[in-house]
Amino acid sequence: METMTSSKKNNWAAVSTTLAVTTYSFYLVYLAAAAGWPGSVTSNCYEDYLVTADCYCERPRGEKPGDAWFAQPMNTISNLWFVVSGLLIAYAADSRSFPSKEWWETRSNPITENKLYSTMYAVASCLLGVGSTCLHASFTTWGRQVDMIAMYLVAAFSLLYPFVKSKTLNRQQAIWSYCLLSAWLIFWTICIGTPEQTRRLFTTMIVASWAIEVFNIDEDTAKHNKEARRILLSNIAFFLFAVLTWKSSESAGPLCHPDSLWQGHSLWHLQSAMAIAGQYFYYVSEDHSMQHRKQTTVKFFFDSTPSAQFIHSDSSSESGSVSS
Repeated sequence: METMTSSKKNNWAAVSTTLAVTTYSFYLVYLAAAAGWPGSVTSNCYEDYLVTADCYCERPRGEKPGDAWFAQPMNTISNLWFVVSGLLIAYAADSRSFPSKEWWETRSNPITENKLYSTMYAVASCLLGVGSTCLHASFTTWGRQVDMIAMYLVAAFSLLYPFVKSKTLNRQQAIWSYCLLSAWLIFWTICIGTPEQTRRLFTTMIVASWAIEVFNIDEDTAKHNKEARRILLSNIAFFLFAVLTWKSSESAGPLCHPDSLWQGHSLWHLQSAMAIAGQYFYYVSEDHSMQHRKQTTVKFFFDSTPSAQFIHSDSSSESGSVSS
């Protein structure tokens, strides 16, 4: 009875953890907004929103941080898509029926075998919504840094997860690697990197994770995972299309309409959130049971091979029988 109760409590562990972290994070954002978004401003987007690319086009409300709760209302509210994506990921992990019950029951991979990875990815997605809210609601220096750190949390997971799949990293090593890498990226963002450098590093991490996923795989595994490979390549193509939306909706870009309720950067937020969910569903759809069978076959072969000691003792008995 105790085991059944414990199992029921853990059924929604990913959703409850993701909700708790997200709710507390948004509470901290509320406190910062209520205090008038204190802090310095790196790029004066309140005056240069049509000139500076990283002001993201939408006309800011007010003349300085704190004049309005949301400096860019549409670009701020659209960050809820990242929260929706994170909660969807957490729900998929807890229900084990979305987007396909067959995937959860028949695919062997770290995501389907260990809920921890899904929870980490779901929390990272939701925190991206929190971080981007800090940027677009305040345009403070620290708001930009929190946004960049949240982006790094997603990129760090994408970069390390392939090494978990290949069993280069076990669960404990993966957690430590993720924590250490994230800590270094936080330090880099706050103390060393310029905004341009931090963006370039993020781009490098994402492209590197794609390269590992696409090219670091043997032919048999690739053939066995044709469906998953299609999802991966489609998701990469979709994200690259989203980048076009982002670039064309920058300040002074062709899709820049500063006073419109329709903001291209808001659409970028939706597309990015969809790409994060798409990447997760690619993880779920993979099946690495073939690799496990290969390892089992090799192990069985060597286990069944007579040992040197057995051969020696057997040959000795044969020579002894002959001599006698």
